[in-house]
Amino acid sequence: MRSKLLMLVLALFVCGSVFAAEGMDEQDKFTLAEKVELAKSISDSVVQVRYYLKTDKGEQPEGASVQRYCPNCGSYHSYSTGSELIKEERPFEAAGYAIGDNKFVAQELTIHPRFVEDVKIAFNGKEVDAEVSAYAKDCGVMMLEAEEELAGVKPLEFNPDAEGDLVAVEYDKANAQWGMTVKGFSISASVKEDGLTCGVGSASGVIMNRQGDAVGICLSMEMPLDDGWKGSPADWELVPAGEMDAMEDKIEQIADGGLLRVKLNLRSPRKNQSSMGYYSSNDDEEKTEIDTCGVLVNAKKLLVLKKLKPKVTARLEKITVYPADGEPVTAEFSGTLKDYGAFVAELSEELEGEVELSQASVFDYRNKPLIYALVRVQGDSKVSYYGHKRIAQFQEGWKSQIYPQVSSGSYDEEGKMFLFDSAGRLVSMPIARREKVESDRGYFYDDDTLMTYSGYLNPVLADLASNVDHSNVPLTEEEENRLAWIGVELQPLNQELARVNNVSDMTKDGENGALVSYVYPNSPAAKKGIELGDVLIRLHIEGVPQPMEVDLSSGYFMESFPWDQYDMIPGEYFDRIPTPWPNAENTFTRALTNVGFGKEYTAEFARDGETFTKEFEVTQSPAHYGSAKKFKSEDLGMTVRNLTYEVQRYFQRTDDDPGVIVSKIEPGEKAAVAGIRPYEIITHVNDKPVSDVEAFENLVKNGEEMRFAVKRMTKGRVVKIKTDAGGDETAEAENEESDETVTAG
Repeated sequence: MRSKLLMLVLALFVCGSVFAAEGMDEQDKFTLAEKVELAKSISDSVVQVRYYLKTDKGEQPEGASVQRYCPNCGSYHSYSTGSELIKEERPFEAAGYAIGDNKFVAQELTIHPRFVEDVKIAFNGKEVDAEVSAYAKDCGVMMLEAEEELAGVKPLEFNPDAEGDLVAVEYDKANAQWGMTVKGFSISASVKEDGLTCGVGSASGVIMNRQGDAVGICLSMEMPLDDGWKGSPADWELVPAGEMDAMEDKIEQIADGGLLRVKLNLRSPRKNQSSMGYYSSNDDEEKTEIDTCGVLVNAKKLLVLKKLKPKVTARLEKITVYPADGEPVTAEFSGTLKDYGAFVAELSEELEGEVELSQASVFDYRNKPLIYALVRVQGDSKVSYYGHKRIAQFQEGWKSQIYPQVSSGSYDEEGKMFLFDSAGRLVSMPIARREKVESDRGYFYDDDTLMTYSGYLNPVLADLASNVDHSNVPLTEEEENRLAWIGVELQPLNQELARVNNVSDMTKDGENGALVSYVYPNSPAAKKGIELGDVLIRLHIEGVPQPMEVDLSSGYFMESFPWDQYDMIPGEYFDRIPTPWPNAENTFTRALTNVGFGKEYTAEFARDGETFTKEFEVTQSPAHYGSAKKFKSEDLGMTVRNLTYEVQRYFQRTDDDPGVIVSKIEPGEKAAVAGIRPYEIITHVNDKPVSDVEAFENLVKNGEEMRFAVKRMTKGRVVKIKTDAGGDETAEAENEESDETVTAG
């Protein structure tokens, strides 16, 4: 048996060797001497196309690298960056081939013309000015015309009827020298699932036979299966440069009317010092104004291309749209798309300039010249640049959707680029995917904007009610602060905690999961029997394709609160002092809130090394510190809040214990002078218990002299604040334990 197996392996090896040898013979029917002679024969027909680059308005060319199309793999490869070329005072160079008197063919340049100062054709050390005269209709090739004759250049003479074996003679720069490479040439047949057939060239360059006849030129990956590629590129179907310019002008008019600047006004984010346990660096969470772009999909409907998380959408108060002509128009929020990073707004009045979304197959646009609008909102202006690109590749993504890819010089550019076809239909737009569950994790915010085929948005906009996220909507200030909870305090796992709790294999050695350090009485977790010491591993959410791993490591940190040094902190730093208790809002509760109240999920726990699950519904937590009712006394310069569940837990207080917590002290005001600090608890005013902020407000409303019973952790003191008839302010503090009186002010 073993001998038969060995013979089979040897047979396969021999067969493989024979096939490989035959493959090499097919590509290597020319001797080295013949290849050298063929290269020499067209040495007077190859030139260098030089692009001298420049910056524009402080920007480097496309912000990234200069790219060239590779016909061997169908991709665009990066070479020197535009900024490097400018700094080194040298041009970007590409190969060109002479096809007529002062006429040349080359691969298209992928850099916007605003970054190109001069285009020149170089041969034998001499340069002449040149300009683009036309573009190939079905491949990334352009025609150039020199303004004067280059001595010694000999145009290629094409013989499309020439027969025999073929090679490709490619002119290129390698190791800092220009030269020619000769490779065997063949065409493979490609048949797509939609029936599209095309040829795929094995190499690029001038295609020649043994006799030295130039049969044609191959500068792109795909070729026609018939003999349409043969002959001079001058005979290809071309788009004259003037016609391309006219297409750009047409799209500019469409984009000016249909791609509009949008300003979003948001309510100021709540300000509290609750960063002791949670940090989120999503820039949008701190903004009160956001400028973005919108697509006018009909006279009164605007698709606003901004991926807002629920926490940000909650603060949305006003939408203003700026048409190209006329006064700004307001709009009302209609709904956030549940699968895309955009929302729909209804305009208060009709606007002209509706953009038609393409309904053709995205594959129909492959290698066709498309006009792009690169749209940026800078300050109070919409800045747009126009040019043309080709969809050279496709990438498969979410639910097998096809995402077109163009020859752009930077990710930032693709993130702001709209593609239009020659009829003015919008082919693709920059729009982010929206995850089923969004969370704030770490210190970076991933925009993940993709060039998305517009046809995917047609059915979504036609049936908006079925495609919106009802939990991602504007809210009142009180509603904004809502949080979901499960009713536990959690501590992030680490390698040691995972080992001690026998969950290393379930939590990636402590990278995921959180230890239950406290269970609130009567909470959802308490009712489900969750215990101190259980490990929460992950959540399985209805409609979400993969479980949500519990991860508190990003943005979570706890430090010892400096109670013993509290009186040494200057008043101007009060706003920077974090809360001493764990914040109710962390990556877990925020993600759970984003899931949406009322949704069902299964929580996976571990106890004593064994896993178990419990069924939950996303429920709203009781009032937490960030959402607690508050009252600000302008006279005292002090804001207080009701004691909430996590604050009571930290200070070991019950529902029956009186008190409100100091949340803000204005530097230099009476409360600050008297020595009251944030996060102290005021239990009594003038010996009367304080049950909540309403009671506090009533007690301090008209008092000329007030006595505050203040608790700092376990220590108490009495603080007197009074205003005499003459208006002089006096603040005193008494220590209940020592009777010592301190007078300030």
